[in-house]
Amino acid sequence: MSAVGTVVAESNLHRSMKRVVRAELESEGYLMVEEPLYPPSRRISWSAYRPDLLGIRRDRSTEEIVIVECETHPSMSRFRGKNYSSLCFQASILYDGRIRRVLAIPKGRLDAVDLRLRDEWEVWILGDVRPLMKLGTFGGPSPPIATVPLLAATVELAPPRRENSPPPIRAGTTRR
Repeated sequence: MSAVGTVVAESNLHRSMKRVVRAELESEGYLMVEEPLYPPSRRISWSAYRPDLLGIRRDRSTEEIVIVECETHPSMSRFRGKNYSSLCFQASILYDGRIRRVLAIPKGRLDAVDLRLRDEWEVWILGDVRPLMKLGTFGGPSPPIATVPLLAATVELAPPRRENSPPPIRAGTTRR
């Protein structure tokens, strides 16, 4: 059987994850596009890559895009094989530019994620209707979590928080 023309159906879980993340990012002021076939602006480019979700927002000083990858069964080798590093964004000369990256995974799958991704990626653990936990990038601003109400049952099942732990020591890394 030839791989040319083969269409893989999107799972209900994947569609649900995109719906949860999209709603959350729209509440943060992003204009969202689902699986864009091509970059929606001349100032955004990529090659051989298509994010699950792409969002754009602008305030008085910053123009920002967000790319989202929803992984129902996280595999770091498959994730790193995606061509997301080809994404380029040129902000207007009147604004500072920023690319925000979000990896969304279903609850119970964090053990499959190499948390070194957090050098550049936020990791969101998703529930059925909202993110249960948002892990921000190392050294970057934490994503807003005050708007994420947690259900009592979810809190009981969640692993203990490590908010008071010191940040990990990463020798030899630099911010780009």
